[in-house]
Amino acid sequence: MKIAKIALASFAIISLLGVGIALAQQETIIPIPENITDYATFIHAIKNVLNFVFSILLVASIAVMLFAGYSYVTSAGNEAKIELATKMIIYAAVGLIIALLSKALQAIIPTLIA
Repeated sequence: MKIAKIALASFAIISLLGVGIALAQQETIIPIPENITDYATFIHAIKNVLNFVFSILLVASIAVMLFAGYSYVTSAGNEAKIELATKMIIYAAVGLIIALLSKALQAIIPTLIA
């Protein structure tokens, strides 16, 4: 059982590192200018903020799902732990949906403002 826990923890850490490497391949975030004077600068600033929100929510939801899965597997039939792990998975899925919606907003906002 101890070997299974170590293997699961190792897999979780390696998976999170893979997500970090994948997110590092995104376009470089340019700092938001102090004075936004035109439409293109405004849209660029919004895209930068939404990319940041997407990255944070994606990593957080994956980390919570991994932890919830580990809690579920190691619950040993304890109903309270199983219920807690199930709720964590649901909340992480909601976080993932919100992250995906932030990416969808990135495509919708320019068409609404234009």
